[in-house]
Amino acid sequence: MPRRDNQPTTPSPLTKPSSSKPLSKCKTYSGGSNRSEYVSPVHNKLPRGKSGSGSGSRTGSSRGEKSKITEVDLSDTESLCRSLWNSDKCPCNNSLDSWLIDCSNCKQYWHLDCVTLYGLDDADINKLVKWRCPFCYVAPVSTSQFTQDDSCLTCRNTRTLRDANHAFEVAAAASHIKNTAANNEDDLTSHSSAIASENAMKCIESEFKQLSDRCNHMFHDVSKNVAKLETEITKFISQPLATSSTIETHSVLLQRISDQLETISKKQANTAPTAQRPSHPVSSAGAFEAPPPPPPTTAKHHQKSNDGLLHEFIDEHMSTSIIGILRASDFKSENGRSTVSFGEPYTYTGSKSSRNATTSFPDVLQPVVDKINALQKDLFYSNHPDLKKHENRHPAPLINSCLVNRYTGPESFLPSHSDNEITIHPESSIFTLSLGQPATVKFSGIDQEPEPANDTEITPGHRSLYHMTRKSQDFFKHAIDKGSIADGTRYSLTFRCVSWKNRNSTCIIGDSNTGMLNFGTNKRSTFGELMPGQKYWAPCIRDIKPESCISFSNVVILCGINDVKKSEVNSQEDIRNLGNSLINKIKQIKQLNPKCYVSVCPLLPTKSRELNQKVNFFNCVLASKVASMGPGVQCVEGFHGFAEHDGTLVGSLSKTLDRHGGLDILHLNPYGARVLAGLIKRCIFFRLNKGVDRRRGPSSRVNGRLYSSVSGGPPPASQWGGRDGCQVEKKR
Repeated sequence: MPRRDNQPTTPSPLTKPSSSKPLSKCKTYSGGSNRSEYVSPVHNKLPRGKSGSGSGSRTGSSRGEKSKITEVDLSDTESLCRSLWNSDKCPCNNSLDSWLIDCSNCKQYWHLDCVTLYGLDDADINKLVKWRCPFCYVAPVSTSQFTQDDSCLTCRNTRTLRDANHAFEVAAAASHIKNTAANNEDDLTSHSSAIASENAMKCIESEFKQLSDRCNHMFHDVSKNVAKLETEITKFISQPLATSSTIETHSVLLQRISDQLETISKKQANTAPTAQRPSHPVSSAGAFEAPPPPPPTTAKHHQKSNDGLLHEFIDEHMSTSIIGILRASDFKSENGRSTVSFGEPYTYTGSKSSRNATTSFPDVLQPVVDKINALQKDLFYSNHPDLKKHENRHPAPLINSCLVNRYTGPESFLPSHSDNEITIHPESSIFTLSLGQPATVKFSGIDQEPEPANDTEITPGHRSLYHMTRKSQDFFKHAIDKGSIADGTRYSLTFRCVSWKNRNSTCIIGDSNTGMLNFGTNKRSTFGELMPGQKYWAPCIRDIKPESCISFSNVVILCGINDVKKSEVNSQEDIRNLGNSLINKIKQIKQLNPKCYVSVCPLLPTKSRELNQKVNFFNCVLASKVASMGPGVQCVEGFHGFAEHDGTLVGSLSKTLDRHGGLDILHLNPYGARVLAGLIKRCIFFRLNKGVDRRRGPSSRVNGRLYSSVSGGPPPASQWGGRDGCQVEKKR
């Protein structure tokens, strides 16, 4: 509220301290009018104030006269600071015929002239909504007009007091926080000690209970044996003396009794109570129970170095025609032999023949290729009998490459190696046809694994054929030593199924929600030709077979919902054990196939909120354990799109009824399976090319879809009704 300076004011509740020294002022100017004017504590300039008579004329020295500056004693700083405590007076301590304005923050009154508010009256002052005095106002930006030393003593002392108060408050707060933290630490320490003592007492009580049960069981056995011994002794005493044969019989009986007593004493010594914790759990009856066997951390590959030798696979006429073609071929010299290639190029370390390879087989080799393809088909469907009834959708691998090795004389040899290139079809076999001189082929384990004696070496003769699986090449090597071939020439024709697309071979292991996902070359109903692979059914975690993942570049796992939904799984510890079982399977897969990339799918949400609680906890356990496994193992992202806002499975992506007519809370419909396949394909291609189309050529599409859309995620909800060209086959 503005007021005139000559109005009476309420005395300040704070009294000024008495001092023998006069009140200090800032610099004063003496002019022709012989009047003293107060210098503004803000600007150190002569203010434009009103005269004592209220004439409104400016006071101070005239322009024509020179001002004379007089220094005033500033030593009494305490008195000057205490004089500022009276908020009803302007800090200048002068009485001017001027309006006073109060600060909206500290309620300190100021002369309008002292704060350079010239020309304002009470009406203008009343229009001000908020005004802060020089003590309270803080400039939003740093100013360079005046430094701290340019301000007057009043401002400097005010800042000093304010900084001192701030430092005191900070120190007091820090001390309070330190004391509080120390008290909380003491409370936490005492509470932890109490908890540890309680747990120790429970553990001791459990151990004493187990020891008591063991003692009772031991005394029961001893009493039973003593009673039996007494019965036998009584029977022995009651019998009359007999012949020597009877004495011998009694001697045997006594020896048996002695043995029994010795056994009892040993058992008593072994089962005496001790202060140590028992190494094995004890049943309520007192008998020892064997601990459950730990889950296996290693896996067997069940592969053989070779699958046998077929003699006289072709006739003599056909072999003569093939040798004639090979003699006219241009062989390239390699390490210990020379090579030439037909069909699709087969590249390996140090290969030279693949550079000049032709893309088709000679006519004389085509009957041999057809015969080997028939053998390949039988082997493939014998390993996958469930695919034989769908040969059109799941064709067997076809031979498309032939590498010929020529050995001349005893100095020729084949270095130890394995045909484990990722361009070879992971489910195919490798066939080798021998023509000419026989040779001994030696097999050895890559990890020095023991083999049966009859698998260590074979000697294929003229027109014989032996074959190996691609999976076995991850565990066995083969070689031909120097001196193994007699004088003469030997031709070795090796037939393979190769393609650069096999670099992205994928193995999917999952439950019934992966049933509508198919591999093949169809652009509409399968993953497409750029993602070849094989699918294996595993309804539960224990059904996952790590050996089925050998030789694949990618492994996708979607399994566990049938384990989590069991009624006996009703605690977090049970769910953690399931997570550990799945992680153990993943470790076995990485042990058998270290080069593969494992993509683990979280469990899909269900339509049961109670079951979703277990599903969510399983996914949390799985994500934390997968993150700690390092590179080569990852979680498939994007599964949150299958859940509604309340966490249940989206109705438009799931089935309504199961095959028995009941409510289906678990399974996806074709649209949901299409979204699932999109997430899997996105994960595979994103890892392969990091989301960038690095292929050369004019085409930017993959199986009818833009490459960016394949690696960018599933189709939006507005397109779920139509096909996106990568996922699901229609039900027939």
